[in-house]
Amino acid sequence: MKKPTVLPIESVEELTTYFDESTRKLLIIDIHLSWSGSCESTLGPTFNSIVLNTDRGDERLAILSVQVPKYWDALRGLLLNREDADAAGSTTSAAAAAITNGKGIDVNSLKVGHERGCSPLFIAVRDQKIVGVVEGADAPALEKIVEEHIPKVSDDDDDEP
Repeated sequence: MKKPTVLPIESVEELTTYFDESTRKLLIIDIHLSWSGSCESTLGPTFNSIVLNTDRGDERLAILSVQVPKYWDALRGLLLNREDADAAGSTTSAAAAAITNGKGIDVNSLKVGHERGCSPLFIAVRDQKIVGVVEGADAPALEKIVEEHIPKVSDDDDDEP
């Protein structure tokens, strides 16, 4: 049976597992209200094309569907906790790094859930940090983020740490 291109997150544990995999994969996370559903019906062809036209795309990229508010606190917590840990050893304050997720993207200011309505929101996560945000069903912007942030293919992927 063919694995779906967009993977719905159904538990905090599953979300945490994928988040941990972002050290070797790019995560594109479709954040949506449960009643509005994911953007798979609108952007499914784009997602399929990206995965199929990317060398070992299914190994280097995961496209996730995350319901809010159900899993937003867990995702936000993962992002902020990662930054707290990184910032503890740097000259930047942990609080400032956590708020901006190390990329100038204010995790706390992302409008999700009812304050956003049914307008699509995607975040791209690599190495447990936000590397991009796309508001709206903007296929070219999503493709650009994938091109810029997908991990490189290695001939000896099995030997990587």
